[in-house]
Amino acid sequence: MPLNNNTLTNKKSSLSLFFKRFLAIFTPLFIIVFMILASIYYSLVKSLIDEIYDQEFLAVSLQKKQIKMETSSLISHIHFLSQEQHLGLLIKDGQINSQIRKEITNRFLNFSQTSTFYDQIRFIQNSGREIIRIDFKNGRSEVVDDNSLQNKKSRYYFKAVSGLQKNQIFVSQLDLKIENGKVERPYKPMVRLGMPVFGDENQRIGMVVVNYLANRFLTVLTETSQINPGEIMLLNGKSYWLKSKNPDDEWGFMFEDKKNRTFANKFPNEWKEISEKQEDQFETDNGLFTFYTINPFFLKNEKQLVQIMNPGDKYWKILSHVPMNYIRSEKISLLYSFLPVFFLLVFLLILGTLIITNISIQKSKKDWELETANQQLENKVSERTKQLSEINKDLAKEIVKHKKTEKKLQKKTNELERSNKELEEFAYIASHDLQEPLRKISSFSKLLEKRSIESLDEEGQKYLEFITSSVARMRTLISELLKYSKVSSSKINFDSVDLNDVIKAVLDDLGMVIKESNTQINFNNLPEIKADKTQMIQLMGNLVSNAIKYYEPGRNGGPKISINAKEEPNQWLVSVQDNGIGIDQSHYEKIFVIFQRLHGRNDFSGTGIGLGVCKKIVERHGGKIWVDSEKDKGSTFYFTIKN
Repeated sequence: MPLNNNTLTNKKSSLSLFFKRFLAIFTPLFIIVFMILASIYYSLVKSLIDEIYDQEFLAVSLQKKQIKMETSSLISHIHFLSQEQHLGLLIKDGQINSQIRKEITNRFLNFSQTSTFYDQIRFIQNSGREIIRIDFKNGRSEVVDDNSLQNKKSRYYFKAVSGLQKNQIFVSQLDLKIENGKVERPYKPMVRLGMPVFGDENQRIGMVVVNYLANRFLTVLTETSQINPGEIMLLNGKSYWLKSKNPDDEWGFMFEDKKNRTFANKFPNEWKEISEKQEDQFETDNGLFTFYTINPFFLKNEKQLVQIMNPGDKYWKILSHVPMNYIRSEKISLLYSFLPVFFLLVFLLILGTLIITNISIQKSKKDWELETANQQLENKVSERTKQLSEINKDLAKEIVKHKKTEKKLQKKTNELERSNKELEEFAYIASHDLQEPLRKISSFSKLLEKRSIESLDEEGQKYLEFITSSVARMRTLISELLKYSKVSSSKINFDSVDLNDVIKAVLDDLGMVIKESNTQINFNNLPEIKADKTQMIQLMGNLVSNAIKYYEPGRNGGPKISINAKEEPNQWLVSVQDNGIGIDQSHYEKIFVIFQRLHGRNDFSGTGIGLGVCKKIVERHGGKIWVDSEKDKGSTFYFTIKN
């Protein structure tokens, strides 16, 4: 009996071990397989969504081209009809030429029968009376008899065309045909086009007016909606449907009871974005929206034979809407098609894991003796680990201490950067605001000089002259300080800059000074760099003007300046060499600090800011600037720009 109990206990232990080992192997493999399959599934979903996006974008784009081709042909047709041969001879001295009228009527009839998409083609004389009218009914074109011709003087399109000049065309908005004050049924969407006609003596004799049946391209929109997942619609500028999947939504602006039936009322957030952009594709909780804005009667890149005057519709919106339910259903369908593959792989994974687990259990039994022998070694390792743990604790304390020090240092750095920025902003604001009182001082000193110069004694005049010169010097200092502040605060626009063009711009700016000082400037084959062109011109201008300024007249035949560039690893080294008075080595750092001058104002003019501006520009471009000079033998300024 005890033997049976031990056997049962061993079996339970073996099963427990087998189950645990199975889970240990199966779980990570299942997670990996699941993640791979999930990645594949989401990749397929993305491809599906991208395909829907591309399909809708293409559908809307094709509709845009179709409509544009159609409207362009309308312009060509009305221009062709109004320029019909002998049409200008139809009316002369108020009399209608019956023979020409008959010829033109036959031509209009043939044109209507051939085109089949004009409801009416008419010639109306200046009095408003219809002279020729061709109606297209039940698939046939017919000439309206004289008794049925009407006077259209009161109609809006007659008034609009009457005000046009030669080669100008009137285009109405796209709406429904109205007969006897009511919308004709079935609906006839149409656009009216009119163009004045002038006689052989350049006098206005009437106009050609056509009624275009817009069902021609609106039907194409319906056919496209049937083959695409999205609903293709056409909206006017006020978001009324000109074409919709639901016919009850169409032509709301033509009926009082449908005035509020607009796309903007149904999709207010989406219409806000659509109305503000020319074209886009975006997704909201209501689905995917793809749209183009089309100016149907805007002529572009065409020979300007005619001019469209104030078209009734400034623009239309061709829009595709794929409901979110459709996108969700496509994702679910893809998921259902993917599940059999998933379950098959899980089954194979379970089968493989069972085999691996069995092999692993057999191996574990053989390894048990080895594990027992290694126990003592593990105990020693455990003791060593404990010692290392203590060491790690001490090391962790040092790391915490080091991080605190780093945080303090970073805080100080941030405070210093903020302080520098505030100082630069203060300098800019202060220098800007100081100009107003300076202008007042300057104005009043000039006024005092003008009015009271004769009443001042020699000492008073001297004081007044001192005020004037001080104001001028202060204004110069403020101007330079503003330049320095702008260098620090303005945004750098990195672009490809040819240093040869920069030097040419500097030569143009300093042309008069270069000519008067007989300066020779040599440069050739300078590189193209990534930099802010305006600041590069300012940098090179300061260095060149300094080289001219700090030259001892009468020595060596005039200033000589050489500008060169050398390519180094990851950067360009640019040098500006002169033959000026040179700089003592002890002043190498001082000259790049603003307001630090090495000479008196009577010796050399300037504010002491120019080289400070140069240093700021170079540093903002990630480079360095320095000088190498020898007293009375000239200086060479070097700066680096990242390549």
